[in-house]
Amino acid sequence: MSKSCRICREAGRPDSELTSKAETYLYRESGLPNVVLVGVLVRRCPTCGHHEFVLPRVTELHRTITDAICASQAIMNGAEVRLSWTQDGWRLGDAAA
Repeated sequence: MSKSCRICREAGRPDSELTSKAETYLYRESGLPNVVLVGVLVRRCPTCGHHEFVLPRVTELHRTITDAICASQAIMNGAEVRLSWTQDGWRLGDAAA
């Protein structure tokens, strides 16, 4: 299934078909600086450079990351605590209550 670039389309440029390739991706969207995903499908626009990655089971991915953090012997940093709390449905204000 081919997909065209939304950025190019909105800018009025001719439609450019995204190319898809499995890549290693630094998953900054997790809120953690050191989560790297291997073999993730990344779609790129050859015209403007826009890219998007495909994560079909993001909830399971976040649960796996959280489980790995909790299983670690290291002290959790702030970003790891935030991810763990939000994964479990907590809000940071809940800690003060």
